Formats: sequence, structure tokens, C-alpha cells
Amino acid sequence: MELRHLRYFVALAEELHFGRAAARLRLAQPSLSRQIRQLEDEIGADLLDRTDPRHVTLTAAGMQFLEGARQTLALAERTLHDARRAADAESGRLAIAFVPSILQAPEAGAILRHFREAQGEVRVEVTSLRTLEQWEALRSGRVQIGFCYHPPDDAEIRGDPLWQQRILLAVPAHHPLASAPVISLEMVAREAFIWFDRALSPPYHDLVRKLFESRGLSIEVAQEATTESARLSLVAGGLGVTLVPGGWGAHPPVGVRMRSVTGLEESMQVWAIYDANRLSRAGDAFLSGVRRVLRGASMLDGSRKAS
Repeated sequence: MELRHLRYFVALAEELHFGRAAARLRLAQPSLSRQIRQLEDEIGADLLDRTDPRHVTLTAAGMQFLEGARQTLALAERTLHDARRAADAESGRLAIAFVPSILQAPEAGAILRHFREAQGEVRVEVTSLRTLEQWEALRSGRVQIGFCYHPPDDAEIRGDPLWQQRILLAVPAHHPLASAPVISLEMVAREAFIWFDRALSPPYHDLVRKLFESRGLSIEVAQEATTESARLSLVAGGLGVTLVPGGWGAHPPVGVRMRSVTGLEESMQVWAIYDANRLSRAGDAFLSGVRRVLRGASMLDGSRKAS
């Protein structure tokens, strides 16, 4: 029995549906079914009642096993966190993750330069991860600090609001909107839209959807892409337009123009997320530097625990 078997079972027990659990785990459904059956064979008991083809339920053995599986996974995560934190403190390593559009922002460059000048002996490893990926990387201990657009609903994770990024319209360089004196949201709604599946970033996806719906508008999704960079590449190729956080305004890709949209007041809140109980000295120094840099630029929004 391996930890992955426990993770698979917990996901299935929470979803009570093989299809939804497989999608959550990013596994093929037959593979998940096979892994769960192997787990039952090893235990020697049925953990699931499969009599209803639409969903499954837990047997008495399954409910008992679920409690132990959760405890085991929590202990494994804490152990991994502690070991990585000790290794990071000893080696002077600090792993940080940025959402790509935040990494593009001038504030990110200022934060990293400040820390390099103040703590040059610490090796900073920067990774580009989407918001949901950062949550998982933080929980698993792969990163100590993340910069994202929404903190997780996790009592162990703190979220410090840092600065706001406005939302910009990305258009092909030779598109009529690239030189239009004024762009309204109604004009945007008439264009082919490059977008992404909601599961990749629910907070941002919902914000933009509500933005259009509040004005009685809808968008025509011409094509989907999994990353902002991919969406912007499609825009550069003339396949449509998209809305992106303003960090891309500092370094737009070749063939793309970033434009403001009249009446678009919504913005994206940038957060620093971290586990204060497991933060290394280097991580604590990095966050202190972040606050000093942003306070000096009058951009710091304050701090609160994520709810």
C-alpha cells in the first residue's frame, strides 16, 4: 500500500463518484477503479458499495478506513513539511512560486532584487505556477511562499494582501481595437474570445464571467488554452482577444497590444501565501522584505489571515 492509494481513496470518498474523483486526481477513470480495487484486495474488504451505477457509497469498513487514511496523509504531509523546512534552513534555500502574470509585474522584480541585495547568501528558486498549483505546492512543502490571486480556504495557511492588478484586454497588434481611442466591454463581447477551463482558476474565471453578466453581456469562446502564455500566443496569432491580469502590461508578448477597457474597474488582488508555523528564517526575511518594498512604494494593502 502506498500513500497515493490513500489519496485516491480519500478523493473518491469525498466525491462518491468515480468520474468526478478521476477528474480531480487527473487520472483516467479505469485507472482509478483499478487502483481502488487493488487497495480493497490488499485490505481484504470492500470499502465501497457499487450497487448504484450513478454513484458509490462507503461501507462500514470504508468509513473506518477513511478516518485512518486522512490521519495518515496528514501525518505524512507534516513530516514532509518539517524535513523540507529543516533542509531549507540548513542549505540557505528558499523556494518561491509566482503566478506567471504576477512574475511579469514590476513589483515582483523589485521584490526579488531587494532580497538578493539584502540576503545574497540565500539561494532563491523561483517557480511559475497557477494559483491552484501553488496551493498544492505549499501544502506539500515544495514551496515556502506563493504569490497568487486567491488564498486557499485552509486554517493553516496565511494570506497577506499585497497590491492590486487591473485587468487588461490583450488584442492582436494589427487588430482595429489595438488603435481604437476607446474600448468598451460591449466591444469586447463582440470579439472571438480566447479563454480557459474554469477548473484551472475558478476565482479569476468567475470574476470575468460575472463582469460580463452584470452588464447583460456574454462572451463567445472561440478557443481555450491552459496557460496565460498560451492564450497570449493565440492572440498574437490573430485568433481572438482575451482579458489578462495587468502584470502582462509591463512585458507584453510580441504581436500583442495591451489596452484598458472603459468602465472596467475590477482588479485582481495579489496575495502572498505561506504557512507561518513552518516558515524558515529565510522565508520570514523574504516576507519582511516584500512588505518594506511595497510599503516604500505605498502599495501594501495590509495583512489578514485567509478565511
